[in-house]
Amino acid sequence: MNKKLQILIDEFISELQARLPSVRLEPYPRGPKSADIYMIAPHKDFWDDDITLAAVENMGQKQIETLVRTGYFIHLLRHYPQCGAGVVSAVREEAPQWQTHEQHDKDAD
Repeated sequence: MNKKLQILIDEFISELQARLPSVRLEPYPRGPKSADIYMIAPHKDFWDDDITLAAVENMGQKQIETLVRTGYFIHLLRHYPQCGAGVVSAVREEAPQWQTHEQHDKDAD
């Protein structure tokens, strides 16, 4: 990652942390002039708040201004956390249509 890209990423991250302090931010360089910043919400309903959406919208305008001014693109990606218990139980349980007839008969007993 080049120095200018790192400076832009740091600038975006510090501004995002000031606007959305409870969001975890993970930057990933994608090329010599682009990077993604994943904005990981603390809970699944986080992005439904109007104030939060307004803050993200303002940062979207900054994305465009940065691209036009510098030629560098910083892409902000909202991430919705998965519910741990639901995911674990879905993986643990096998749906009946995935079981063989022998497994299904054994489970029915």
